[in-house]
Amino acid sequence: MCQKMLKQRDYISGLRALAILPVMAYHAWPELLPGGFVGVSVFFVISGFLITYLIADDLSRGQFRFQRFYARRVRRLLPAATVVFLSTFVSAALILAPDAFRGFGHSLVAADLLHANQYFGKTAGYFDAPSHEKPLLHFWSLSIEEQFYLIWPWVLAGMVLRVRWRWGLVALILVLLTSLGFAEWLTRTTPDRAFYSLGARIWELMTGAILALVVDQVRLGEKSAEWLSGAGLAAIVFSCFWLGPSIAFPGVSALPACLGTAAVLMAGFHHSTWTSRALSAGFLVYIGLISYSLYLWHWPILSLARYYLERPLLPFEAALLVISGAGLAMLSWRFVEQPFRVVDGRFRTTDGKTLWVGLLSILGVAILGGMAQMDRGWVWRFGPLAQQIFEQRLEANPWEARCDNTPQIFSDDVFCNFGRPKAPEDSFDIAVFGDSNADHFVPLVADYARQHGLSGRQVTQTACIGLLGVRAKGRTPAKQAECLDYQRSIVSFVERNPELRLAIISGNWVSYQGRLSANELKFNDSATSGAESNPENLEYHLRRTIAFFRARGVEVHLIAQIPYQDGLPIRCVLEGLQDQDGIEHCGVSAAVARASTAPTSSLFRRMAGEMDGVTATIPTDFMCDDTICPIVMDGVLLYRDFAHLNAIGARQLGSQFELPVLPRQ
Repeated sequence: MCQKMLKQRDYISGLRALAILPVMAYHAWPELLPGGFVGVSVFFVISGFLITYLIADDLSRGQFRFQRFYARRVRRLLPAATVVFLSTFVSAALILAPDAFRGFGHSLVAADLLHANQYFGKTAGYFDAPSHEKPLLHFWSLSIEEQFYLIWPWVLAGMVLRVRWRWGLVALILVLLTSLGFAEWLTRTTPDRAFYSLGARIWELMTGAILALVVDQVRLGEKSAEWLSGAGLAAIVFSCFWLGPSIAFPGVSALPACLGTAAVLMAGFHHSTWTSRALSAGFLVYIGLISYSLYLWHWPILSLARYYLERPLLPFEAALLVISGAGLAMLSWRFVEQPFRVVDGRFRTTDGKTLWVGLLSILGVAILGGMAQMDRGWVWRFGPLAQQIFEQRLEANPWEARCDNTPQIFSDDVFCNFGRPKAPEDSFDIAVFGDSNADHFVPLVADYARQHGLSGRQVTQTACIGLLGVRAKGRTPAKQAECLDYQRSIVSFVERNPELRLAIISGNWVSYQGRLSANELKFNDSATSGAESNPENLEYHLRRTIAFFRARGVEVHLIAQIPYQDGLPIRCVLEGLQDQDGIEHCGVSAAVARASTAPTSSLFRRMAGEMDGVTATIPTDFMCDDTICPIVMDGVLLYRDFAHLNAIGARQLGSQFELPVLPRQ
């Protein structure tokens, strides 16, 4: 089957339409089609099939050239992508707040340099902005495709030149199964990473690729082709409605859609089935032809609109935006894609020049992305007061980089010593224990130490509770081991500092509630008994840890959790500064904040009242009024993100803290 005949198969274009339409529906109306994201997997199978068939056809006739292949990819993808990059950059500069625009710059570089999947996989966690604030999020799938095609032609060429065809196919099937197994494992351990992982997606591309290598040899009867294509179509449609956020993906759950796509491709390749004729309908073929531009344009429009409105889109708003995206896609296909792709197109040139121009285009877009990251996300767009606010936000704990985390607890004592400098053989007077919610209080504690002539040190570890003998459930084995090492370091630190006088303990307490058990750490503590002696209760571990410190004459000060913001409302502050409406209303509801922290706050109050040498600070008492927990207090931005204070904000709160008064020594 020659390339020309393959290109004439309209049902494949219709199948592309069946891939893009669910994706667009899912992005616009996620409740309507909860599994519409599976359309990307359908795209991967189609892409693997088409590209592999064309490469194999050229290889079999001795006409394949690597330069020509990559030049085709540049002509196919880069012109339209560059137009979307530039258009989205201008729109983002007009709409996004500085922090979001700076993140956009990072994502632009990642998408441009074909590692958007890795970037979004790494930033899909605790501190990340919601997905609707990422106008280039959809480029993750294009990055996966192009990473695959950087390698795949070389693999096929090696099979043709070096390997017997049958053994080559066996090897490819083994790679497919390995990737599928990896995807299933990854979805159950780190699902965010799995969704964006090349290793977890290769099997989808290879499903189509392996089919392309055998499709000429596989002959089906007409009835078999009819049944197979119908079942394949049904599997794709079923997946769109069956899949959803609660189902692990893209492991075995992606099989129905991927195998369904392969079934439709194979059945329609040699026979005109009812399914292939339906998919060859004119409007579906046209949607398939412009599907690439549809994919590029629809998401930035929806994303920026949601960001601008600061709320979910109403159904009719989403419909208008999808229609607008479709209009831009039609223009993009007609005036950008086609002139670069067709043989007699206006912008056709030699393969070598195409690659050089492509590299220059990629470099130019990367420079734009770098520019967006400069000057704190172009904060100058919002005036001098906004610049001051953002300077405060970026002020971090100056000791964090060199003193936080277990490997650094016993290193660099001179730099990590805050307050009164101590001699190497002396003990620290005070220490801060806990996770990142303890780390952000260090500038405040450092001021306290200087005022009282005390030497201090932070003994913190990101995402590890600062208590002894406790395991947080739901963590990976590696994280469990890391946190156990941290607890051993706490014990060792106290033993090395026998004159320690005050332990300040803080943390993300709400996240640990109901998720605790005992670990194997051995330390000297007073036995607990009664109702509180349950290793699943936070109180049990607090009492054991306090007993450990008190037995050594160390006072303990507990700091409850600060009010977590519902996303940091920086835009509210910027708009308040610009409109002179005030910024006191920018923050999370006081009722919401107090309700979430009430169990741990009441526990800390009770323990401070019952136990000798134990005091407590409850931040919601002074960070919230009757209605709101503002992010700005007396003109100072308190937070650096939704869950952490910046250094200036921590110091601003220092006057509200009633830390124990220790006599000077």
